[in-house]
Formats: sequence, structure tokens, C-alpha cells
Amino acid sequence: MSTLKADTIQSTGGGAATLTKQHAAKSFINYNQSSGLSVEASFNITSCTDSATGVAIPNLTSAMSGGDYSSTAMAGFDAGVRVMTTTTKTASNLTLNVSNKDQADKDEEDLSCTIQGDLA
Repeated sequence: MSTLKADTIQSTGGGAATLTKQHAAKSFINYNQSSGLSVEASFNITSCTDSATGVAIPNLTSAMSGGDYSSTAMAGFDAGVRVMTTTTKTASNLTLNVSNKDQADKDEEDLSCTIQGDLA
């Protein structure tokens, strides 16, 4: 049995290693939209636009190969029902929508989305 231990993994050119054609999350975002949009944590996200009530558009730092990637979104809420959906997906961003059970758009806190697929 072997053990591999590393503090940093780099490409042969010395830069950050790029995950392509591997089964790993290519991007994630955790944000709060309840009082203006604030990104709490992210990976491969260059910015996130507060487009409207309950609507955010995270922009990817490294684009995906197209808009047919998998996205998983979650809206945390203590009481009631919140639904989070991805409506428009392109290689460089996606639109996240949060609404209540009556389909009214809502700004909430503790929102997150993960993207899996192939980078361009």
C-alpha cells in the first residue's frame, strides 16, 4: 500500500493543475441574497450578478465546454418551502432562481450551487 502526501499539486508548467475530463466539481458557489448579494465561498466563480429578486447569475472563471453540464442547487430556509432552479445555462454562466411554494421570487440566505461537467 502507498500513501501520497502533497501540499500543492501543479501542472508541469508550474501553474495550478486544471481538472479536465475528470469527475470532480468544476465550480461551486455559496451566497446570501437576503440583503444584497454577498458571496460567502466559491470556486471557479469570477463574479455573481444580483439580477432581480430571487435571481442571481454566477459567472465562471473557466468556462465549461458548453451549456449541457450538470448543476445542483439548494436553498436553505428554516420555515416554509423554497425552490431553487437553474433556468439558463451557458458555457460561462447560469441563472439561479429562488422562489417560494407560491412561485413568488424570494431573496434568501444560504444559497448554493455546484457544477459538474467538462471544462472548455
